[in-house]
Amino acid sequence: MLRVALTAAIVAGSLAPAAASPRDPDERTCPADVRGVRVASSPLRDGVAFVFTVVERRQLAGLRTLLRDTASIVQQQSKYASQHPDVMPTSDGAGAVPALAISIRNTPTGAIVSVRPEQILYVSMLQHNARGFELYWSSHACVSVSAMARLDVRTAATRR
Repeated sequence: MLRVALTAAIVAGSLAPAAASPRDPDERTCPADVRGVRVASSPLRDGVAFVFTVVERRQLAGLRTLLRDTASIVQQQSKYASQHPDVMPTSDGAGAVPALAISIRNTPTGAIVSVRPEQILYVSMLQHNARGFELYWSSHACVSVSAMARLDVRTAATRR
């Protein structure tokens, strides 16, 4: 439930629309600012942290902008959804979406996104689903080394 929401939110409009194949990225579905970016999750006492690490320094500004914009949207939508579960039910029907507080701190190699539910009872669910998000991200063709190499070859060929 929340893994799907976080996945859609963190990568909103960046990795791939639902109809696109995550195994065959192109410039539109895999923009340079997220290409190869790694993410690792770690539990916090009251939530979870996602550590995003870029491959190249030139990705920093774009990735940070994407994360801040996405965090703002997710935070706003989660608060609305938690107050109106009849209007915005979860995709799996498992219950209400928890209101989330999201903060972002820049690091020399990327950013740390801290996600905390406003109600403590959602912490363990959030931590559990964070691992699913991390696995989804790492398996996506946009960060897969072999798929990135194919994309770089295609992109270079179209620029000639």
